[in-house]
Amino acid sequence: MRKMEQALGKLHSNVLEHKLFPAGSKLLLCCSGGADSTAMLHLFSRLRSIMQITLLAVHVDHQLRGAESDADAELVKEQCLQLNIPVIVRKIRLEKSGDLENQARKKRLEAFHQVLDLYRFDYIVTAHHNGDQAETMLLNLFRGAGLNGLAGIKPRSGKILHPLLCFEKKELVSVLTEAGIPWREDATNQDQSFRRNWIRHTLIPMLEKELNPALGTKLGLQAQIFAEADATIRQKVQPLLRKALLELTPDSVTLSLPVLRKLGRLEQFY
Repeated sequence: MRKMEQALGKLHSNVLEHKLFPAGSKLLLCCSGGADSTAMLHLFSRLRSIMQITLLAVHVDHQLRGAESDADAELVKEQCLQLNIPVIVRKIRLEKSGDLENQARKKRLEAFHQVLDLYRFDYIVTAHHNGDQAETMLLNLFRGAGLNGLAGIKPRSGKILHPLLCFEKKELVSVLTEAGIPWREDATNQDQSFRRNWIRHTLIPMLEKELNPALGTKLGLQAQIFAEADATIRQKVQPLLRKALLELTPDSVTLSLPVLRKLGRLEQFY
């Protein structure tokens, strides 16, 4: 269990460094049954005694894979029972047409927020890791995002926390393997008709091979720099916003064109 203890120390340090949540917080863990969220479930079950946190696991069943989906839910329930973590399974139904990837993401978030509000918990915790960060940054780059988009997944975004961004996927898998902890593989994660899957399985391996084997780590560091740059610029343009603001209502913002015209392009953008 050496790797589990090392990962626990790393997680604890990351939580403290980014001030993700205080001791005594009530955390809702998003658990799919995959390697990432399974590792998160076990790590937080150990962090519980260190930070006196209260845990509740939520599994969302998209009802897209029949018996496979049922098996995912059963594994999550079994592991939560072993770890003495209460669990809720929510079933959602998606439209068969349109962008299933975005549909699923939005429906999941709705379900998580509903449970968060219903049980009066403090934060939603997801298992996004450094590989997810790299994929998100590349997706945002290709969409033409600004600094905020290139900052990728933030450690904290409102009530949603991403404490595993400091981990590589292989680290999490290694923790589970050493401890003999099972997890589920979702076959749809191999479907490269989804943009994110194509970036994960085709583009990133190619970039790692041809340009930089440590691409994921480097992009993770760049994300932190972009986030800090974005925050700094936002702070500096706040006085300019107040100077340009003519009227603010619940439905509209009115700005002074003469003031805006005197600003640089970057200041105007922000």
